[in-house]
Amino acid sequence: MDRLTLLDYINGRTNPEDTAAVRKWAEQSRENRAYLESLMGVMAIGGSKKATEEEYKSFMKLVRRKKTAVWRTVASIAAAIVFVVSLAWNVISFIPKEDQQQPYAAYLDNQLPLDSLTQEIYVSRGARSKVTLPDGSTVWLNSDSRLRFPVAFASDKRSVELSGEAYFDVVKNEQCPMLISLKNNYMIEVLGTQFNVRAYEDEEDVQTALYSGVINLLKDDAEKQSVDKVLNMQPNDVCIVKEQTIRVQKSTEERMARIAAWKDGSVYFDNTPLGEVLKSIERHHGVNIHVSDQSILNYSITARFDDESAVQIMNMLRYIAPIDYRMEGKEFTLFRR
Repeated sequence: MDRLTLLDYINGRTNPEDTAAVRKWAEQSRENRAYLESLMGVMAIGGSKKATEEEYKSFMKLVRRKKTAVWRTVASIAAAIVFVVSLAWNVISFIPKEDQQQPYAAYLDNQLPLDSLTQEIYVSRGARSKVTLPDGSTVWLNSDSRLRFPVAFASDKRSVELSGEAYFDVVKNEQCPMLISLKNNYMIEVLGTQFNVRAYEDEEDVQTALYSGVINLLKDDAEKQSVDKVLNMQPNDVCIVKEQTIRVQKSTEERMARIAAWKDGSVYFDNTPLGEVLKSIERHHGVNIHVSDQSILNYSITARFDDESAVQIMNMLRYIAPIDYRMEGKEFTLFRR
């Protein structure tokens, strides 16, 4: 479908034939609906067409209907955090009827429920952030992490999507569990508790450490069209999922504290493969690290890093492993010494 025709449709400028064609196209697939909704978001909030003052006020009025604060971002540490407001994929119900050819912003304020508006927060490399969700739950986001959640939660569930690492302090609500979607179709179900989850897209495993309360690890089985409970976790459990293998072990308070120490700027490595250490340094300091001799990745590192710079960490690595480095700006190249 031609993009200009879609924009005309959103603004109520299409003739009856084009209107019918757009609706038929939107009903053909979820991807088409998603693309149409993204254009609607651009038109309402600003993008290829800058939002007018009236459209902006209309959108803000919608958001402020919620009596409590819809969302807040607190204690942002360095770098920018990107907020993206999008619309629910079920856009068909919001498409104007034939006798209601009007600009999208004209009916946005009256018909769009808050729980169909989502926002996305991305914390860039070299940064951390603390976020308050619509229900008052608190989430600490580590570097290079992405969190997506609605402007207001639905009455029966609190849906959140995470890519990266985060520490959750979830407000208890037995009638409305929080569901956190992770990679590989895994989900965490929680009523109210504290836990750390690490699920970066470029890492093989998913790690969850539970500090208080109880959480369930779920698996969305597309073939069975069902969501199955894989594991029930208790305090001090650390669960590691790698491919189809799930490993759970009780951990000491010391180890549990080290897992979430990143919230306060400390990173622990305990006999950790050098490749994982380098990924962590890249995220934590916003640098790029290249390895010219892959054999050095066979080394494992045990160390604690606090507020050291990337250069200081590289100098420390030189003393505990037979490696050296070259630096050009934010680019590091490691080689065997």
